[in-house]
Amino acid sequence: MSQLLQRRIRRTTFLSALPQGCRVWIQVLPRASVAGYVKIGIEFQQKGDTSGTTVTFNVSDR
Repeated sequence: MSQLLQRRIRRTTFLSALPQGCRVWIQVLPRASVAGYVKIGIEFQQKGDTSGTTVTFNVSDR
């Protein structure tokens, strides 16, 4: 399978998993972000590296 096709499949899979409504995003995104950074932090600790990853998060609900 070509790399381009693999990227398209991953992108399609990712986009299909995204919540459709703004309210759902507001509820889900903070928890998902924290879970992702915790997972990455644990993986880097196991490797003995530092990730140097930071996040700035802003939710504006009008």
